[in-house]
Amino acid sequence: MHRFGWRPCHLLDEKLDFQLRQFIELRRVLSKLEWSYILDVYLVDGTYELFRHYYALPSVRVSEGREVAAVRGVLASVLGMIKGGATHVAVATDHVMESFRH
Repeated sequence: MHRFGWRPCHLLDEKLDFQLRQFIELRRVLSKLEWSYILDVYLVDGTYELFRHYYALPSVRVSEGREVAAVRGVLASVLGMIKGGATHVAVATDHVMESFRH
C-alpha cells in the first residue's frame, strides 16, 4: 500500500480484470441454461396494505355490519399481481402487540 492508503494502479487493474473475467464466465454459464419459466415473486407487507386500503377506500360493510373495504382492496391488489404474471405471492404481517395506543 502506498502513501495515503492508495493502491498502485496495476493492482487495481488486475482486480478489475479478474472480476470482469468472472462476470464473463458467469454469463457464459448462465446462457447455456434453459429456464423452463421465470419466477416472479412478490412479498406484500400485509399490515401496511390493510392500513393503506382502510383509509384510501370508501367504507363498505357487509350485512352483519363488518367493515370489508380494506380486505377487498388488498385482495384486488393481490389478484392484480397474479393476473400480471406473479408466480408466487407471500403476505407478511406485523406481530400483534398491546400498547397504550391500541
